[in-house]
Amino acid sequence: MTFKTTVKDATTRQPIPLCIVEGNNQNNGNGFVRGTDGEGYADVDMKDSPIGDDVTLTVQHPEYGNFVGYYKITEDNQILSIELNPNFSRPSKDTVRSFRGSFGGLIIPELEYSINDSKILFTPGYVVESDSVRDRICKTYRDAGLTHFPINLYNDSPIYHDFYPPWDDLLINMYLTELLETGLIPVGSMFSDNSKIVKPVVDPKLVPAGFTGWENPWPIIRPAQDSDNLFYVARQYFGPDCLIYWHNPNGQGAPYYNAVDWGYPPGTELNAIVWNYIVKQSGCQGLLFQSKGWNEPGYNGVQTSIDRLRDFVPRFKHGINGWPLCDLNDFEETVYYMTTMNGNHALGMKWAQEIRNSVLELNGYCNG
Repeated sequence: MTFKTTVKDATTRQPIPLCIVEGNNQNNGNGFVRGTDGEGYADVDMKDSPIGDDVTLTVQHPEYGNFVGYYKITEDNQILSIELNPNFSRPSKDTVRSFRGSFGGLIIPELEYSINDSKILFTPGYVVESDSVRDRICKTYRDAGLTHFPINLYNDSPIYHDFYPPWDDLLINMYLTELLETGLIPVGSMFSDNSKIVKPVVDPKLVPAGFTGWENPWPIIRPAQDSDNLFYVARQYFGPDCLIYWHNPNGQGAPYYNAVDWGYPPGTELNAIVWNYIVKQSGCQGLLFQSKGWNEPGYNGVQTSIDRLRDFVPRFKHGINGWPLCDLNDFEETVYYMTTMNGNHALGMKWAQEIRNSVLELNGYCNG
């Protein structure tokens, strides 16, 4: 009798070659070993094993956790499909909270796709690059001392205008696993524009942190645990171990737009009230701060961003005036300037660094 065995990655569903598949007959002590081929397949022929004998089947690969299964010899061959979990350690919450990223700042000449052919890595574009370029991206990112890697968890809209081709989001778990295996922390954009559902193709355990979509102004409508509360929706899907943030549109200090929906007269300023609700009752970890951090005639963006961030520090880090304690990451300052506007790359990186270095008590940054 033969165990016709196919071995796949439990998260990507891709075949795993070079696995050692071993069948051991527990009645007579005979063992038979085979290796999986490029399709993750191996025939384990249990020669001269009588029907009814007990068999222990093990599957091993250095990059995956072991599989052990218990079977009996039957008259017919048995077809087995076995999935292995990758070996990687999910980073601790304290590690995840300290953002060190550059989602739109590193120049990587090998990129096939980039905004305005700038060769600046926009991290959501990782998914459309070749295997070799993705490997280069990970190495360059790590070598720059960076850890947090924002990436879309869906393909419901263009990655960024028409600069990137469509991609297959059924492969998202493969990309997330790649990042985790190289020591990077995926930070997932959990909702596409105008969507209020998480695409069920993503494996929650592969997402240590995420946010309720790029620049989503209204991820919550009213103080309720309902489908309009994207912090709540994300928490139900991704579970208690995933840290969920809000990425604000430039100039917006809290994720709501109508005081009436919160039971207050029109025009009432509710920022502290809304933040208390989303942090304490909806599972929001904090703010991925965005501002217009570049200088141009008549506008000192660097100082404006510094002042705005400094306003948040006593609120989020010390809880003044009833604000909740939560994370504050300087997420985006000059990406748009360096890519879409074709601005000076060296200046864009310098300004972003100047802003974050001028504000004490930040959890981290993601603008290079």
